[in-house]
Amino acid sequence: MMTFHILNGDALLNQFPNLKGERIICRECMIDGPVTGEELSSFFLQRALFISDYFNVSKDGYNRKCILEFSKFDTIESEDEVNLWFEDDLFCQTNLWFCINILKSKGNFNLNLVRPNHNNWNGFGSMNSLDLQWSFDHKICLDKDNVDAFSNLWSAYQNEDINQMKYLGLKLKNIVPRLPEVVDAHESRKRNLEESGRPEQALQKIKNDGTNNFEEVFRMFSNLEAIYGYGDLQVKRMWEVLK
Repeated sequence: MMTFHILNGDALLNQFPNLKGERIICRECMIDGPVTGEELSSFFLQRALFISDYFNVSKDGYNRKCILEFSKFDTIESEDEVNLWFEDDLFCQTNLWFCINILKSKGNFNLNLVRPNHNNWNGFGSMNSLDLQWSFDHKICLDKDNVDAFSNLWSAYQNEDINQMKYLGLKLKNIVPRLPEVVDAHESRKRNLEESGRPEQALQKIKNDGTNNFEEVFRMFSNLEAIYGYGDLQVKRMWEVLK
């Protein structure tokens, strides 16, 4: 039996403790862009088109840095131990749901969730190697019902079935306590005819307060809406549209 660690991003890799096992980096942002489709080849094709435009990277770069990592999932056997290192914010959670959905389709149920050792939105970034070791030592074993629920949460997210997402968020609250709150934040970022989404409203408030320097804007937004886990490029795109 082998051990795998699936990490949500390169930042965690740079501070990762000395643990045995293969490391796979999830370099995606399923919080944005098209997520429909069941066939992985066509799914990743549409993701490549979106990422290349959204983040100004080449399709070859996406294939090399992202899809190559996901292809390592094929080396995981059903009896192998898989540790999923993901934080609680929406950015990380959507990636987690996607990864679990893939692993479940391959028949892997020996999954553990490794979460931060605190209850704020700073995630693993505020933790040192000893803290990360503590999180690993307190990893949560996901039983079949948990795996099914996370996989179904991905499907509900794909289909924009917010009622199903809320139901599953409550069901998984014992695993990720703030998941219902995260699902609500996802629902609130949708625009409607009367008003813009919650992230844009937060940026509008910052703009109305007279803040124009983007570094300061990003810092303030991250304090106000850390639940989303947006990176600076995502916030900057929203900010430029608002301006």
